[in-house]
Amino acid sequence: WGGGGGLGKGWRGVGGGWVADGLGGLGGRGRGLVGVCLGMRLLFGSWWGGVGGGDEEVAGLGWIGGRVVALEPVRGGQAVKVPHMGWNSLSWEGAGDALLAGLEPGCWVYFVHGYHAEVAEAGEVLATADYGGAVVAVRRQKRGGVRV
Repeated sequence: WGGGGGLGKGWRGVGGGWVADGLGGLGGRGRGLVGVCLGMRLLFGSWWGGVGGGDEEVAGLGWIGGRVVALEPVRGGQAVKVPHMGWNSLSWEGAGDALLAGLEPGCWVYFVHGYHAEVAEAGEVLATADYGGAVVAVRRQKRGGVRV
């Protein structure tokens, strides 16, 4: 299901119920769940761009509050390349969180993305990167027993 090109296939799989049912059961066992790329988009409340990359907003699973939207080519008055492919340093918002253990504030990570998350609860953001404005790079959510 890799990348935005696999979004339709991924959503059809989730919509079939077996993926959502299986992932939803993780909470009862106290297991964590990480959503990267397509997984992130599916876990949020909604995403912009339709299932096939159209011009519509689509409801996601809603396990994470907020939505995923396309990066704009001008952010904060600054022209940026979309998709964003390159190194950026992280700024800490949630210092001391175990999810960031072993990483230092200002560490460099590689991004390949054309979308970013607009989170519902700013307190859940652990790290951001500057790409013409803050882009959420790491977030944590406590949802029942599931941490996303």
